[in-house]
Amino acid sequence: RSNAFASLLTLYVLTGIGSGGANVSMMSLATSWFTKKNRGKAAGFISAGSGLAIIFSGFFIPFVNRVNGAEGWRISWLSLGVIVVLVAFLCLILLRDKPAEPGPTMGGKSPSAATSPQPAVARERINVYRSGTIYHLGAIYFLFGYTYIIYATFIVTTLVNERGLPESLAGNFWAVVSFLSLFSGPVF
Repeated sequence: RSNAFASLLTLYVLTGIGSGGANVSMMSLATSWFTKKNRGKAAGFISAGSGLAIIFSGFFIPFVNRVNGAEGWRISWLSLGVIVVLVAFLCLILLRDKPAEPGPTMGGKSPSAATSPQPAVARERINVYRSGTIYHLGAIYFLFGYTYIIYATFIVTTLVNERGLPESLAGNFWAVVSFLSLFSGPVF
């Protein structure tokens, strides 16, 4: 609903920071919940979730736009925002840094291994903001967002506006590309 570029830019920067933070946090859970043998597979399935979301948006957004006309894109963004908040709430309720209770094994990790205390290692406290690593990672995520996320956000718009495809066909194309990406994470 914004009428100013500055507010859109600010909100989209916050979206990018949130996306990077969510991605890093989610991927790091695999190290706590799964053994070394199964971490790659778990990370692959986690990344397949992005493909499912893009498949959903490839069908959902053209439908909302068709039903709501000129207001469709605003309703689409608002709807996706509400979905993100709901998923974040579910994550807050369901996800933990470590499996909460011993019981069924998580990806081959025995309950005793999941809950046994690790030996204390004397380490000096590090201020991550004084480390070049945090800025390096930030730069990598910025470049990731600048290349992939911009492409993913605007590919359908480009196909419609510059190539003349109907919105539903462009959305279907993007959904098919995303469907194929479902297999790349777990296979890789």
